[in-house]
Amino acid sequence: MGSYAAKKDNLSRLESHLRQSVQQGAPRNLLLRLAEEVRLARIRVLKAAKATLVPKTGSQLNQGVALAAKIALLETLPSEAILAEYSSPLKQ
Repeated sequence: MGSYAAKKDNLSRLESHLRQSVQQGAPRNLLLRLAEEVRLARIRVLKAAKATLVPKTGSQLNQGVALAAKIALLETLPSEAILAEYSSPLKQ
């Protein structure tokens, strides 16, 4: 299992690839596949961040709960929603 930094770097690369593919007008099936990879990479980053929290008390407990909520949301989010983030004119 890679480190948090490695997972974060991988996410950045995947997001960049998706952004470039959207800008180049890649086929929708490829874009959806890339969006799914970004979604899964985001989940891995959040899980790695959650694992770095030491004793679960006070503010770290709150951070853990917030990270768990973000993970749960991403696990149910369709690839189309991720793709929409990169297809909107505000993101480009």
